[in-house]
Amino acid sequence: MRDFLQRIVRTVLARRAEHQQIAVRGEYFITIRDGQSARIKRRTHYTNVTCLNGKVWIAQWLNGEIGSAQPTVYAAVGTSGTTPTATDTQLGAEVSSALVGRVAKASGYRSVNTLTWDFFWTTSQGNASGTLREAGVFLNGTLATNSGNLLSHVSITETKNATETMTVEFVITVGP
Repeated sequence: MRDFLQRIVRTVLARRAEHQQIAVRGEYFITIRDGQSARIKRRTHYTNVTCLNGKVWIAQWLNGEIGSAQPTVYAAVGTSGTTPTATDTQLGAEVSSALVGRVAKASGYRSVNTLTWDFFWTTSQGNASGTLREAGVFLNGTLATNSGNLLSHVSITETKNATETMTVEFVITVGP
């Protein structure tokens, strides 16, 4: 991943010389499945807000300010309906750790300038009272609520109960 991010920096510097901007865009694909049959009940697409807090962490990491280890990556869901902004540092109302509103990255892969991370909630995880209204991806956090550097924040409208699983596929693209 470090090589991938170093290539990004070189690309950014080359593009600056050409007076072009490099954007970081993210998308969420949320799949709700029946917990017993694994049948897909619904699949929804959302576009995120990329947060300054996460961008700063990546820049610090690339500059060697916070070590060379690959960051831990977590996703969380919450119930706040407040519109996400680029200055957000945490979710508005993250589902508590007692309800397992936060999970570690299950898998990840890269294709050229696109990185995909998958997160999975079992039937006993992420079951908030009411509708899930937000999701986020955190770098170098833990399973504790509100820990880490928020890279991405998105408004969602999803319901999940104890008979369903949820997969969140987070896709981030670096480029024009």
